[in-house]
Amino acid sequence: NETLRVLDLFGNNIENHHVIAMANALAVNTSVEILVLPCPANDLSVESCAAISEALKQNSKLTTLNLPRSNLTDEGIFHLAQGLTVNKTLKKVEVGVSKNVGDTGMHALMEMLETNYELERLVVSSADQTIKEKTEYYMRLNEVGRGNLLNQAGGRAAS
Repeated sequence: NETLRVLDLFGNNIENHHVIAMANALAVNTSVEILVLPCPANDLSVESCAAISEALKQNSKLTTLNLPRSNLTDEGIFHLAQGLTVNKTLKKVEVGVSKNVGDTGMHALMEMLETNYELERLVVSSADQTIKEKTEYYMRLNEVGRGNLLNQAGGRAAS
């Protein structure tokens, strides 16, 4: 299908094997630009995160990825960050993380944002306020890397 631009599956009963199948399709996607993929009731598995990561490495059409209630672990975030490091078409990503995500997951996001200046918005939902604050801080650094904050402040960004 070359006309489908938005695929919002929120409200559906999605299991991890569905997420993996969707990721496999996403790898060869040529039309879907916005994907809302609700996560399984028992959280998004590491295998699902790895499949999404591999799809993101190949996909060049998707601009928005929303994984509501994904409750990602450190290992899941690590996998997604690997895919986001390679993908240069995504502009907005929204994920949920487990309240016990540690430095490993946050470090993976930080490293990804140091190289992916195409990503304009990363929303990390968590019950832990420090995770949200760290993500916002990393996004501000990412904006500096893109020159956006310097331009807004009247400074000059390096070309």
